[in-house]
Amino acid sequence: MEKQKLNNKAQFYFFAAIILISFVFAIASSNPKISKTNIENYQNYLDNYKQEAYIVINNAVYENKNISYELRNYTEYFISYADSKALDISLIYMYSNSGYIHIVNYLNQPVLINPSGITLQTNHETRVDFNESITLKYQNESYSFYFSRSDEIEFRTLIVGG
Repeated sequence: MEKQKLNNKAQFYFFAAIILISFVFAIASSNPKISKTNIENYQNYLDNYKQEAYIVINNAVYENKNISYELRNYTEYFISYADSKALDISLIYMYSNSGYIHIVNYLNQPVLINPSGITLQTNHETRVDFNESITLKYQNESYSFYFSRSDEIEFRTLIVGG
């Protein structure tokens, strides 16, 4: 009788251990893992955005179209395409043209632009006088961008993912 109680107790502990191990395995295997392939794909999308943005700007200049309008359309298309591929991407871009720097914010939060002191809300655009150095403050981080000449069109972007 005593031996049967020990067997029942051992079976109970064995069964409990199997359930506990299964539970731990289920939790551990449900965590998404970042693979090198995912990072490379993400980087490819970002590189593609930058390359295509230059083409959009060049085409707008060549065809005498509004650069802001063309670049905005391209960026909105890019962001919606990234969303369809489950890439969480937000960005801010700026370009110099005719003595000004045009800045468009597609980040998830407002951005402080220095040296002008302007706070640019999400999905808004502004134009500031040309300055060789623009600093953006976003989520308590500062990002500096440099422009070499006011008479040339130069493109800069900050892309945030995840």
